[in-house]
Order: sequence, then C-alpha cells, then structure tokens
Amino acid sequence: MVLRRSLTRELWLTVAATILALFLIVLSSRFTHYLAEAAAGRLPGDVVFVLMGLSTLAYGTVLLPVGGFIGMMIVFARLWRDNEMIAIATSGLSPLGILRLVARPVAVLVILTALLTLFLAPWALRTAVGVRREAATQVRRTLFREGRFHELTYEHTTLYARRVSPGGHRLRAIFVAQDVNGRPVIVTARQGRFRRTPSGVQELVLKNGYRTVGVPGRAVYERLRFTRYVADLHGLHFAATPQGSLPRDALPLKALLKQPGPADWAQFEWRLSPPVMLLIFVFLALPLAQTSVRSSRFTRPFLAVLVYLLYANLLGAAKVWVRNGQLSPFIGLWWVHLLFASAAVLFFLGLYGRHPLRLKRGAR
Repeated sequence: MVLRRSLTRELWLTVAATILALFLIVLSSRFTHYLAEAAAGRLPGDVVFVLMGLSTLAYGTVLLPVGGFIGMMIVFARLWRDNEMIAIATSGLSPLGILRLVARPVAVLVILTALLTLFLAPWALRTAVGVRREAATQVRRTLFREGRFHELTYEHTTLYARRVSPGGHRLRAIFVAQDVNGRPVIVTARQGRFRRTPSGVQELVLKNGYRTVGVPGRAVYERLRFTRYVADLHGLHFAATPQGSLPRDALPLKALLKQPGPADWAQFEWRLSPPVMLLIFVFLALPLAQTSVRSSRFTRPFLAVLVYLLYANLLGAAKVWVRNGQLSPFIGLWWVHLLFASAAVLFFLGLYGRHPLRLKRGAR
C-alpha cells in the first residue's frame, strides 16, 4: 500500500510536470503567432486568449500521450538508477505487479485522452472556426469605419469610405490615395467591395469611378473613368473567413460515421490512436527505462521522444494511405498499433522472461 501511494504520487507529479512543460513550449509558440496576427490587424486582440484556450484542448490529443510516456520513462528510469527496482523485485513484486500499482493514474490519463480526442478536440476546432469567422467580420468592421481616413502600409495607401456595410465587406462613396512609383494616384468610386484571391491577396473591387494620376505642381494629369477597377492591397490582411463545410478533424463523431468513406475511416481511426498509443506506451516504458547507475538522466526521455516520433510518423503515413484508398480501413492504422504492441511484448519477455506473469499475492 505504501509503495502504491509513493509510486502513484511520483508518477502523477512527473507526468503532470512533463505535460505542463510541453504545453508551455507549444502554447508559447502559438501565443506568439496569435499576437503577430493581432498586431498585423488580422485578429482582434480580445480573441487571442480564446483561441489559446481552444488550442490547449486541440494540442492535448498529442501532448498527453507523449507527456505520459516521457513521464513514465523518467519515473521508471529513476527506480532503475537508484536500485529501487532491484529492491522491489527482491520483495517479490513482479514487473506486471509494478504496472498494476500505476494502473489507476494510467487509466485516468487514458480516459482523459479518449475524451479529448473523440469529443473535446473536435468541438474546440469547430469553435475556433466560428471564432475566426466572427473575428474576420469584426476586423473589417473595426478597421474601416464610416467617415474616417485609414492609412495602410502598402505603398502609402489611404482609404476613406462614407458608408460601410455591417460586415465590412461593402463600401460606398470611396476615396483611395496611393503612391505608386513616386506618382500620386487618386481613385474615387461610388461603391466597392473587398475580395480575397486564391493566392491570399486582398483586392478592393471598385465600380463607377475615376482614376487620376499626376504630380502636384505640374499641369499634366491622367484621368480615367471606369466602370470596374481592381486595386491590390498587399499590405492589408484579414483573418481568413472559413467557408463551406468543416474540415474532417472538426466534425463531431456522429457526423463522421454517418456515411463513412475512406477519409472518414482514416480520421476516425486517427482519433482512436492517442489512447491506444498511451496503453501501449505503458508496457513499453518499463523495459525501455532500464538503466544503470552511471547512465545519464536525459537518455531515457530522449529515447521516449524518438519512439513517439517513429510511432506518430507511421500512424500519419497509414492515415494517408487509408484516406487515399491505398490501404483497407479494416487494416487501417491498426497494423501500426499491433507492431508496437508486439515490440512491447517482446521487450518485456526479452528482459524478464516469464517473470512478468508471476504475481505474488503477498507482495501486493
């Protein structure tokens, strides 16, 4: 009982610290990205922390398995390095008995990972799509206000509109001043609208207006009347407004399995993979964590990262093959799990022989 409490407490603290460290590394990068978007005017500042919270749920499907694996490797490696594993073995507790001691925290972590990957992460992605859609509208609405001049970074562009639609897409009574190659260009139009090209360039499509080019102080001007004029606004960035259907990784589980095709099966098996990975990592961690007193503290965590990267890359390749119809969904991603589960069994038997199967009641 004392050993169970001590080992469970150490495992919880180590796994929690590892997952927290991974979250801080990933979210700090995302936070910098969101701040850059907000500074460039692509996102309102008040949605940055909302997207950060949603990213936390989305990244949990990746960070919980790898964090749990690294945490278990650290704990088991410390037991080997401090010769506590030998003391535990002499007391009559088998390796499988050690795994039974940590079964409760591992079960909680597996259930939490399953909830994240099956339900919470897709919900977070769907919510993030809605937040970005609303943010795009809000940026347009706040960036261009009626009756105000707005200076853009591209070629010293100044934009004015007497009327702006509620969504910020359409403008009326428009004035645009640009400095193109040292020559002032003045464009006026009755109405216009913003349009985003497939390459990501923002365009302002103007209708029924005039384009005047000339240098102040000189009596030479070019005046052109147009019915339709397109002005490129490369320095203007809007948050991309998601349109159409949701991506598959954001679909709820019921919608994903309603009429599943190869891509739907690939996504479904991909969502099931994190909790399955975590279960297999439990059996891999104990034999892989075996180390000597003189070994480095960082060897086993580094090995855990390499094993996870190999596992995740094989799963990613299998997902692509299933999605493209090159692999049957019945085989799908399961062959990767079977491969690593077989490796875990071989490592276990190779290290302990038949001893993992002998559980002594008196040592519980």
